[in-house]
Amino acid sequence: MPTNVTVTRIADAKQRSEPVLASVDVLMQNIRQRAYELFSQRGFGDGFALEDWLRAEHEISWPAAEFVEQEQAYQLKVALPGYCAGEIQVTATPQEIIVNAASEKKGTSKPAEPSKETVRWSEFRSNQVCRRFEAPSAIDTNQVTASLQDGLLTVTAVKHGKAEKKKGPVAAAA
Repeated sequence: MPTNVTVTRIADAKQRSEPVLASVDVLMQNIRQRAYELFSQRGFGDGFALEDWLRAEHEISWPAAEFVEQEQAYQLKVALPGYCAGEIQVTATPQEIIVNAASEKKGTSKPAEPSKETVRWSEFRSNQVCRRFEAPSAIDTNQVTASLQDGLLTVTAVKHGKAEKKKGPVAAAA
């Protein structure tokens, strides 16, 4: 059964006072810098801007996600295995959805033993996740919901002005 996740709603996209928004600004700058480094490594050749951005985002951001536009809403799914609902923060502005998760888990309680091994590379990530998803059209921040089930966060954001209209009964003419 899904567990509800709290959504912070920010009605004014220019309001950037929430701490998570400052974190996202830093994250975006880091992605921008890495994309430029990739562009530079290819000799500044045109035609690969999207690939550079996506690779930089993949290297810096985590986890896997899917952002789908439906007729009335956007649906975002983010893989967050190992996190509980209380460790996840979803922030919605009229133009973006931000997912921030931090786990208190520190791994095993086994004391660290001195090792003669050298880690050459690792794909293990920190226990903190932050992803930002920009919507192509305005989101109604009052109609954003989030739930977590089996490690999959699902966020539904109704498009601004697209709330489902309820049809009432039709009266027969007399």
